[in-house]
Amino acid sequence: MQIVDESDPRSCEIGKGGSCMDDIRPLLTPRGLCFVVSSNMTVRRPGPETTLSLLLNLEVYEIIPGMVVDSGVILSIHDSSETLSEQFTSGIHLEAGKVVTIPINEVRKLSRYQQYCGRRAVGPFSPKQYSRAACHWVATMQEVEKACRCRPVHSPFNSQHFLQDDTLWPTKHRRLKPCTLSKEIECAQLNPVNSSLACPDDCEDVSYSTVVFGGRLVTSDLPSLLPGDWEDVKESKVAEFQVSYTKPVKAETTLLLFQSWLTPLCNFTSHLPCVLQYHVKKWTSAVLHIIALQVVFSLLQLSVLENRTSRSFGVKNMDAQTREKVLDLVLPFISELKVCVKKIHDNVDRAEEIASDCRKMFLQTYNVFLDAQTVYFLGQSDFPVVVDYIANITKVVAALRRFIYTNRVKVLDWHDHDIPLRVFESLYRDTGADNLEIHELMKLRKLMISDILDSITPLTAYYEGGLRARINVLRLLGIEPAQHSSLSVIEATSKCLQKLAADVPLLKKSAFIRGEWLSRIQRQVEIAQSYSATPQYDQVNLLHVKLYFAHFKQERIVQERSYNMFLLLAEIGGTIGLYVGATLLTVAETIVFFIEERTRKAIVKPAYL
Repeated sequence: MQIVDESDPRSCEIGKGGSCMDDIRPLLTPRGLCFVVSSNMTVRRPGPETTLSLLLNLEVYEIIPGMVVDSGVILSIHDSSETLSEQFTSGIHLEAGKVVTIPINEVRKLSRYQQYCGRRAVGPFSPKQYSRAACHWVATMQEVEKACRCRPVHSPFNSQHFLQDDTLWPTKHRRLKPCTLSKEIECAQLNPVNSSLACPDDCEDVSYSTVVFGGRLVTSDLPSLLPGDWEDVKESKVAEFQVSYTKPVKAETTLLLFQSWLTPLCNFTSHLPCVLQYHVKKWTSAVLHIIALQVVFSLLQLSVLENRTSRSFGVKNMDAQTREKVLDLVLPFISELKVCVKKIHDNVDRAEEIASDCRKMFLQTYNVFLDAQTVYFLGQSDFPVVVDYIANITKVVAALRRFIYTNRVKVLDWHDHDIPLRVFESLYRDTGADNLEIHELMKLRKLMISDILDSITPLTAYYEGGLRARINVLRLLGIEPAQHSSLSVIEATSKCLQKLAADVPLLKKSAFIRGEWLSRIQRQVEIAQSYSATPQYDQVNLLHVKLYFAHFKQERIVQERSYNMFLLLAEIGGTIGLYVGATLLTVAETIVFFIEERTRKAIVKPAYL
């Protein structure tokens, strides 16, 4: 009841009949606490003379759960004969800071056929208080109570706390303890509801046809609508609000930056001799000449490698044991390949067949050389995937360093509701310094959650490929792998990248990355602005509603059964009569046509008379 006592409708008037503040009473609905204005006043003539004028003091942080995400109120118009349980089905969303005029142009009343509607006792509601909306409300809450084993705050059994007298139907219901705050958040509001309770339609449904006109409140028109101590009330609200100011969401994101010194692997393509058979005689001699030149050049290169292995770059920088193992592999390979190439030179007519054997022998050892080349380039700093990764991760880390350390935003330092209201408003408005820093960081969201994976994947493959190539070379040479500090760093880097690639998709679930907290901060800025010491407070929070009957136009629709026994017999008789009449008419026309033909032949005279 504390919420009801602290509610702040500023004024309520109906025409010239005086104040209707005493006619406002609370009403619990599935969407929360609502207020009903019921003055029991009869409007005798249409027009703005009898206008219901409501001036409401709203709070911009109050939203309508389950209906709209914007702040404001839902205004519903209902017939006085309807029960309380029908008065929360639909309505008009009105925002604060406006003056709204709503003329009622027409009233429609639908009366359903008795077999298509009904009343029943459901939950705390008696048959007289039944409505389809109340039935769905009870069905929903019953399923939630079964799942959560507690009574939610929006349960219809709590309606009696807001009524002046006990008008609810006395029912024997299971006594449950009220849901705690954690139960409300974790179970009651999240539990999906699939109820099997049958809810018949309402037998009568009254709807209103309206047109909504609105505009912004003018500051000069407000003093006449507000009490004299409004400034004092406003300042006291600022002090109270400062104590309970909601702390914006704080999220910390940690990313790892490490130094990498790897080099790119140059594109290496090996061209093996290939003889193209053009079946053209004039090309035969040219092709044979090219093959001979290639063979001679290959023999020259092999001779140089065989005779000057100790002076080859890379070999002379190896330790004695490794050099010996490499030479034991390379020299026999060069000798065998040299012999095979000589065979091609000496047997030109069988060059293609011999070249195929040389190619097979060459590939058996050449893959080891490719792995050795991969290991050789492992450790330089201008490899393309390394450059790409460092460029992307540097952008993210630089933005985080600026966000957390250089231009640290104040939202990271505010704790336990210790937030200066004026400072918060200035820093997080549209042009505020912290607001700009946050938006600069949010520009990198795509890079942090998707593009960075495109840089991590090839870099990880490069590391793992280099480590595998080293193991293959050492195994073929028969050398026991030795641990080096640089290799330990590369292995740790590869594991770190794999872990980072697995953790990056989790950032998509982070409230910080999704940016939902930005909208909440903007809402808090709007709240802070509404509590400023300027007339803006009145414009943001006050809502002036004017409601009147523009016409007394009424329309009544009564549903009846499409067929009863009398109508069915009438339809059958009419159908039979139609068929019989059509048949008799056809027979009569046939007879008349036959008589006309006979008469015409008897009267016409011969042509020769």
